[in-house]
Amino acid sequence: MAKADCLRWIREALDDRTEVEDLLQAVKVYATECAGFTRSKACFSDYWFKSEQWRPAP
Repeated sequence: MAKADCLRWIREALDDRTEVEDLLQAVKVYATECAGFTRSKACFSDYWFKSEQWRPAP
């Protein structure tokens, strides 16, 4: 179910006028920041998208 949830959140972000390149850049930054983390330290992608942690801080 997590994959389907991720795809839904991604679609909602893109439908909300988020540029694909901006979302891709956020994913790359997150992957770099989490490199080497254990599962207990990294946010699962479904939660990361749902909580909109990929959006730049205001």
